[in-house]
Amino acid sequence: MIPITTCTTNLVVQVSQSVHIISRKEIILAEDNEIIRTLFSRLLENMGYTVFTFKDGLELVDYMQNSKYTKETIPIIITDYIMPKVNGVEAAKRVRNIFSGAKIIMMTSETSIQEEDYEKYVNVLLTKPVGKKQLEDVIQTLTYK
Repeated sequence: MIPITTCTTNLVVQVSQSVHIISRKEIILAEDNEIIRTLFSRLLENMGYTVFTFKDGLELVDYMQNSKYTKETIPIIITDYIMPKVNGVEAAKRVRNIFSGAKIIMMTSETSIQEEDYEKYVNVLLTKPVGKKQLEDVIQTLTYK
């Protein structure tokens, strides 16, 4: 039997006789604004994460449909709310259809968004501007939830 351990880059969880590594050092980021996408990507990289970026919700959904992630290994997803092709709520909904346990953070500067619009699909809604400490705290909470 393999003991349960934790290391700085992954959380190791024992399930029956097999071990699943939940990668929490990867983040998936969907943001249509190139400047904001670059800013958040660099911020997350400086926090120690490998960041996979997408410029709209459709790219995110396509990536997730073709990914090799499992429900045990899916990284946290951060998505903007307003994006072309597929918005953040619709992207979160489609990702949840693939990975029901996905941890999804949605960011927005939109003040008129209603909780019932996103609550079934998004774990946390952050209002822009989002600070480093706020983002770290939310990621940490979702990582060990």
